[in-house]
Amino acid sequence: AGRGVFAVRRLKAGTEVVRALPAAAVCNDTALSSHCCVCLSPLPTTTPPCGKCRTSRLCGRCAASPAARLVHDDECQALALLRSPPAGIAPPEDTRSLRLLLRLLLLLLLL
Repeated sequence: AGRGVFAVRRLKAGTEVVRALPAAAVCNDTALSSHCCVCLSPLPTTTPPCGKCRTSRLCGRCAASPAARLVHDDECQALALLRSPPAGIAPPEDTRSLRLLLRLLLLLLLL
């Protein structure tokens, strides 16, 4: 009844119990200016932001990858809309949840 992982014996501190890759990951908004928005690798400070959303940056490898571009293109449209919201609506201060949701939806569509 319920979900979880339960030990059937005592485990030493630091014992690896589960190893899994995340279905999706995004960086904090504060890291969007210093990390690739797709692979999350650190970028040189000279890396320009995306010309459309003016928020995210891509490393050279991701910029050349159609699959990585697909990931950013979804987020790019949403981020561009957030930069100029309708009158009376304040843009969100944190876009992590939105960007993560978009990646999970993209993953579901591609399965």
